[in-house]
Amino acid sequence: MTTWPDIPYARWRPTGASLHMWSQIVGKFRLALTPWMNHSWHAVLYLTPRGLTTSTIPGADAQYEVRFDFIDHHLTIDVSNGQSAILPLEPMPVADFNKAFRAALKGLGAPTKFDALPNEVPAPKAFREQGEPGAYDPEAARDFHLAALAIDTVFKRFRTGFLGKSSPSHLFWGSRRPSIRAASPRYQTTSRARPIPTKYRRRAFGRGAAASMSPASTLMLIRPLMGLRTQMLSPPLPIGPTP
Repeated sequence: MTTWPDIPYARWRPTGASLHMWSQIVGKFRLALTPWMNHSWHAVLYLTPRGLTTSTIPGADAQYEVRFDFIDHHLTIDVSNGQSAILPLEPMPVADFNKAFRAALKGLGAPTKFDALPNEVPAPKAFREQGEPGAYDPEAARDFHLAALAIDTVFKRFRTGFLGKSSPSHLFWGSRRPSIRAASPRYQTTSRARPIPTKYRRRAFGRGAAASMSPASTLMLIRPLMGLRTQMLSPPLPIGPTP
């Protein structure tokens, strides 16, 4: 991709607000069923040529995948037994999307018990109580998707030169940010935040690197929902060998 779509924030904001809540509902379904991974990598969404996906979600009797399609503008739930359900992406209250999604899951025999409150928003209100009219502009959703694909390409190229532990490119649905994480087994950052106890670092980075691993350097380079401004969240910090 050689061009980036123009995403005026005023046009994108209402659709972005809807997708923020809708993706949280879908993400919480994945979160409830997927075994835990360090850095919460079990909860994220991934980009596809058509939108976003949960990837395969393990269930007790079947596997599931939920996909946002920003080309044909629908949500698809696929089940490993061959069943599927399709929901339209169109203007609707968050409560209506939540109800329709859970009803579709129930009709497919999928679990419907998962967290009912959004994360990383002020004064969170249960999804079922968010009855205010919701927006969905297909062009705004498509432009966001094209921008996210461009960001994904940048992240993957950036990650290629890093020889330490790194994550796939993914989207955290809580704070609406695409990101990758990279951590070196030989060096640590000087953190301005509270230090992370060694026992938690060991859990996060695995047995092979536990002896020398430090807190990960989180690289969140671009925030497209704020007008596609490219930024580093903090300036480079001094590094040194792990004691």
